[in-house]
Amino acid sequence: MRPFYKTQSVKTVVAVISLLSAVYFVVAYAPARLSTEFDDAYMYCRYASNFLAGYGFSWNAADGPAFGATSPVFLFLITVSKSLFTADNSFLLSFTSFSTGLLGLAVLVFAGYKFGKLLSKKHLPLLVIPLCLVSTSFRYHSFTGMETTLAFLANAILILSVVLYSSKPGETRFVFMLLASVLTFMVRPDFQEQGLCLLFQ
Repeated sequence: MRPFYKTQSVKTVVAVISLLSAVYFVVAYAPARLSTEFDDAYMYCRYASNFLAGYGFSWNAADGPAFGATSPVFLFLITVSKSLFTADNSFLLSFTSFSTGLLGLAVLVFAGYKFGKLLSKKHLPLLVIPLCLVSTSFRYHSFTGMETTLAFLANAILILSVVLYSSKPGETRFVFMLLASVLTFMVRPDFQEQGLCLLFQ
C-alpha cells in the first residue's frame, strides 16, 4: 500500500484547500472590507486628482508640482483608475491593493510550478494561497489602499524572473529579470538593493 503522501489524494487535498480558501477570501471575506480608513492612502488620490485637473502631481494645486508619494507605480495605477472609473476613493484604493495582492499570489504560484516537478507534481505551489491568506498581515495590507501589496506583486515577479533565468539562462530572460528589478525599485525605491544584488550575482 502506497503512503498517503504519495497518492493522488495529496493533489486533490492540496487543490481543494487552496481553491476553497481563495474563493472564501474573494467572495465572503473581501466585500465587507473594500473601504479603507487608512489616512496615508488618500495622498495618492489627492495627487491623482490634482494631476487629472491639470495641476501636475501636486499636493496643493496652487503650489505647483511637488512629488511626495512613496510609490510612483502605485500613484500611476491610482491616477489611471481615477481617470477611467467613477468609484469613490475609498473603494478605489482598497480594490487596488486587494487586486494587486491576489495577482501577487497568482505569480508566486506560477513561479512555484516553473521551479520544477518536485513541487508541481503534487500541486504544492498552490499552498502559497492558504498560507498567505491565513496571515493577518497579508489580509490587513490587502485592504489598506497602500502600495504594500503592489510591492508584494513586484517581488513575486522578481522571484519568477529569477526562477525562469535560473532554469534556462538566456538574453530574453535576463532582460525580464532586469525589468523586474527596475519594477521593484519603481514600486518602492527602498527595494533597490535586492534587485541589484540579484543582477550582479
